[in-house]
Amino acid sequence: MKTGDRLSSVTACSLLTALFVCGAVFTAAAENASFSDKSLLSSAANTGFFFSFSAVFVCVFALSLIRGADAVRRSLLLISYCAYAVICMTLTDDAFFCLGACLILLPICVFVCGGAGLFTVGRRFLTAVCAAAFIYFAVFFSIQTVCRYLTLSTPCFDFGIFSQMFRSMSKTGLPYTTCERETMLSHFAVHVSPVYYVFLPVYMVFPSPVTLQIMQALTLASGVIPVCLICRRRGLSYAASAAFVLLYVLYPALGGGTYYDVHENKFLSPLLLWMFYFSESGKLPFSALFALLVCLVKEDAPVYVIFAALYYMISAADKREKAAYAGIGGGAMLYFFTVLTLLSKYGDGVMTYRYSNFMAKGDTSLLSVVLNVIKAPAFAVYEIFNVQGKTPDVSKLVFILQTVLPTGALPFFIKRYERMILICPFVLVNLMPDYVYQHDVFFQYTYGSFAFLLFAAILNFSDLSEKTKKVTAVFALCAATFFCTQTVWRRATYLKAYLSDKQTYDEIRTELESIPEDASVSATSLFCAAASGRRELYSLNNSKNAHKTDYAAIDLRWSSYAKYREAYDKDPEYEIVYEKEGRAVIYRLKDPAG
Repeated sequence: MKTGDRLSSVTACSLLTALFVCGAVFTAAAENASFSDKSLLSSAANTGFFFSFSAVFVCVFALSLIRGADAVRRSLLLISYCAYAVICMTLTDDAFFCLGACLILLPICVFVCGGAGLFTVGRRFLTAVCAAAFIYFAVFFSIQTVCRYLTLSTPCFDFGIFSQMFRSMSKTGLPYTTCERETMLSHFAVHVSPVYYVFLPVYMVFPSPVTLQIMQALTLASGVIPVCLICRRRGLSYAASAAFVLLYVLYPALGGGTYYDVHENKFLSPLLLWMFYFSESGKLPFSALFALLVCLVKEDAPVYVIFAALYYMISAADKREKAAYAGIGGGAMLYFFTVLTLLSKYGDGVMTYRYSNFMAKGDTSLLSVVLNVIKAPAFAVYEIFNVQGKTPDVSKLVFILQTVLPTGALPFFIKRYERMILICPFVLVNLMPDYVYQHDVFFQYTYGSFAFLLFAAILNFSDLSEKTKKVTAVFALCAATFFCTQTVWRRATYLKAYLSDKQTYDEIRTELESIPEDASVSATSLFCAAASGRRELYSLNNSKNAHKTDYAAIDLRWSSYAKYREAYDKDPEYEIVYEKEGRAVIYRLKDPAG
């Protein structure tokens, strides 16, 4: 680089770094003013800002003139920009601001990756990153989700259901609940999820809803292992493999979905990633085993196996492999239709209403959805990209930003046509339905499609040139951090909430847990999980019928629940046995003899 060009580059880099550093410091220090608030413009003293700006500029400029400091200068630019962006994202819940930050980030990544790297990394570095990623995810989300339960923030649908189900499984071996359909019914009549028995041995040793939250966090954290193995199998460097491991744990939907507590779908990400790893390694028996485990997650989970099998049927070079995957796909399809038939005949039926936007009047089957998509593909495209959906604040456009940009859009860098199959679950499960929760990163419907997107990202990344790999990896990692801040980290408030009023929360939970096990209980939704040790439990919010139960527990934190208190206050058959003003009240059916 010519002297004049280098001086211009150093000057521009130093100016931007100083701008970002000072912006970060003054934004973080501003009291009662967000970066998006016009009042911030007058809250920062001009003299102090420009003095600080000049000081940082001079320091960075002087550092940049040192021979061999080019990589440091470029890294400081990236770090200062990311720090500024992350600080701002802690102050606003706006996915479009994240989009804007990513648009600025891209040229910065191109510039930063244009120079030499600071260091090369080896196996030990990758091992350390995997361990750190696992510990971060397992500990952080265990704490947040456990405190979510401890603060009585987990609703009956669905954590109360699963808490009661595991209580039943530990006692009888069968997944029975009463709060799901207001009668004693196997949960498998609603969703066929035998995979839950994986948690049962640990739950029997530690029988508490807390155990379920911790086991879920550990299960999801374990996905770092197959991610690392897939990356190495595809020939990615240690640094690139570490980037994908970090991208996995920073992905907004992976952590975001834990904020809606335990669900069987959470098994999908690690199980599918293991299936992909064994498929990439040519170990068909293990691939078939994990395909079976995926099918046992839920009645619709075989769809993921079918798409994976279809991909390998096309991409595999060996005819025996093609035949094997045809068998795996055929087996998954047979299991899928068998389970759907059993649910329709003996269970609660198949939830086809989630695709009602693709059904004409009178249609009820999933086959009609397929036929209607074929007949009206333009309508299908309209529904997929219907950005407003039913709820503007969780629109499909926001969801697309939060799920695609954190991968650096790599799943869509398609060079081989068969890899388009890997995007299909994302479109089918998350974008086609107008059921709002299926395109919301804070619910459980992203875990299968995420495994496919991440796998596609790794495959497509391995085909890029070395320079493009550096830019894309840095961009994806930074973008994932941005969106993780905007979604997951901003909502990490449960620990703080619990510590702020620990004594009260513990007292209320103790009272709920002390209700006799053989008693029947009606409770408002957020109290159901704590009362789930009872054989007969009903959610007042979700019940269509009145249940004359032995106990009734009402959450007084919500004004909308006042009607339940009024009803029990007027019922002469009930008496108050516990009350915490403004927080909770528990009624007991009076003893007729007394």
